[in-house]
Amino acid sequence: MAETEVPRLRTAVVSQRRNYDQVGFTGLYEFEDMIVSELTDGVLLEPSGNALSRPLHKADRVARSRLAQMGIGTGRKARDRSDDDYEFDVLFLAVRNAFEVDVLDEMAHWRNRARHTFCYVVELWPPHLRDWKLALQGFQLFDHVFVGLENGVKEFERIIGVPTTFVPPAVDALAFHPGNPAPERSIDVVHFGRASNVTHRSLMDFAARHNAYYQFGTIKDPRFVRSADHRQQHAALLQRSVFSIANYAKFNSPSETEGVREIGYRFFECAAAGTIMVGQGPKTETFHNLFGYPGDIIDIEIDARGIGELLAELRTQPELLATYRHASLDNALRRNDWAHRWRDMMFAAGLQADASTARLDSLAALADREHRPALGA
Repeated sequence: MAETEVPRLRTAVVSQRRNYDQVGFTGLYEFEDMIVSELTDGVLLEPSGNALSRPLHKADRVARSRLAQMGIGTGRKARDRSDDDYEFDVLFLAVRNAFEVDVLDEMAHWRNRARHTFCYVVELWPPHLRDWKLALQGFQLFDHVFVGLENGVKEFERIIGVPTTFVPPAVDALAFHPGNPAPERSIDVVHFGRASNVTHRSLMDFAARHNAYYQFGTIKDPRFVRSADHRQQHAALLQRSVFSIANYAKFNSPSETEGVREIGYRFFECAAAGTIMVGQGPKTETFHNLFGYPGDIIDIEIDARGIGELLAELRTQPELLATYRHASLDNALRRNDWAHRWRDMMFAAGLQADASTARLDSLAALADREHRPALGA
């Protein structure tokens, strides 16, 4: 007998991209886009300002069109038709931290339109857990909360009284994969985001002495015009880079992290594009489980005065770098795509992530075809 097909989840993803347009948010918006376009039968809602409390027809016209395609009625007999007329299997909201009160308060208006309501909190640092306001943030509106940082999850669960699970960041591993044939890696080293000035000056000197191309950020807190376009450009740049600098999250903000080392988005992006990562990983069991392949990161201190000499020496070992690159790409396809995270979220919540299976099979097939032979597996 043929196996019964599991219906695709009907999902509404409430995105804050109209309110927060810094490039640092685009990895999260990439996840939202994948949930809607590939992992579920979904619709992306993009309210702006305080629009979370407004009727759905005030959101995005594209969203309303998608609702109609899903078989959810959008015709209105009156202009004040209630949002609660719409029905979803899952309502999903991601927030950058646990104190986006203006967003969480509005979720009460949306709760009845979904059978299951989930929240993904991207950052949760030790000082947050001691803030008395944390218990008042409205997380009780959700059936399950997921957190993108590992430390403090159990304490957070105790405070809010809602089942809570750690789900690390990921990346669109297909979009960041360099393909075959891959573009020429004409950028010697790339460094974005938080930077040690010591390391930066050393890399500037390395570029001058070795006629190397060093790509780095020159604008503080940049903003995007369209999130997907930024991600495409970001992936293309990394696909053309030999080395990348990657350090544990917020390494230069000890007052915020209190010494806790967490995995940032940079590791997933750089690895999925096949760059050779140089820097300081968190050195935790979770980091080893998510990466943990030969050459996952070339360890060097945060203030790396000798990084130029290290990169110059590594450039003389192309076969070793090729092995590291195949291992990195193979691992990204098998462990660190957003489909892996959605599957884990749904499993923790007791649901079936049916549509993620096809994508996971495609990722594994690409890894088998392009990288396993080079690794002798």
